[in-house]
This record gives sequence, C-alpha cells and structure tokens, in this order.
Amino acid sequence: MKKLRNLHLFVSATLLLLVGFYYGLFSGYDVPVLFDFKANTVDAKSVFNSMMFLYFGLSVLWIIGTQKPNIWQTATISNVVFMTSLAVGRLISILLYGWPSTIFIVGLLLELILAIWGILNLKKY
Repeated sequence: MKKLRNLHLFVSATLLLLVGFYYGLFSGYDVPVLFDFKANTVDAKSVFNSMMFLYFGLSVLWIIGTQKPNIWQTATISNVVFMTSLAVGRLISILLYGWPSTIFIVGLLLELILAIWGILNLKKY
C-alpha cells in the first residue's frame, strides 16, 4: 500500500529531474530547437540553470516524501500545486495563442494526470 501511495511522487520526481537536466545541461543545444530561440547568453543560461535547480529541489522534496511519512502530505500538496499550475498555464496559453507542438501537449496531459493522481492520493491516504 505504501508503494502505491508513493508512486505518483516517484514518477513526478523522475520526470522533473529529466526535464531539469534537459533545461540546464542542453540549454545551448536543444532548447533553441525546442523553443525557437538561442539560449547562448549568460542571462539565458542563468535562467535555465535556475529552472533546473528549482526542478531538482522539488524532486528532492518529493523523494523525501516517499521515504518519510510525516513529509508525504507536504510533498504531495506541493506536487499537486506544481502540476496544476503548469497545466493551467498551458491551458491559458492554448486559449490565448493556439495549440503548441506535440511535446507540450504531452506535457500538459502528464501534468493533468499527475495533478489528479496526487489529489486522489490525498483523498485516499
């Protein structure tokens, strides 16, 4: 039962670590292709590195939440807030600017799934 309760935090942390590494380590290479702009200034690289470590920090909280029952609820609430915020931002962007590329639609679906999964876990556990 404990493993099922923690699965959404583990999945979220894993995905966020991967995205964080992508933003931080490949901002000069792949990010220009993905976002259609060059991230080759010190300021741009600083922003992407900050995002990377924000994602790392949240992932650490979520992983701690899987190991320490007294932190689980805080970790889950932060996960729900984070995923819901990203999803709402993407939905507003769709309404204002139109449909993004496939990778961002996949991101939206994953964020919605993880947010709902977290809410359901908060109710259940």
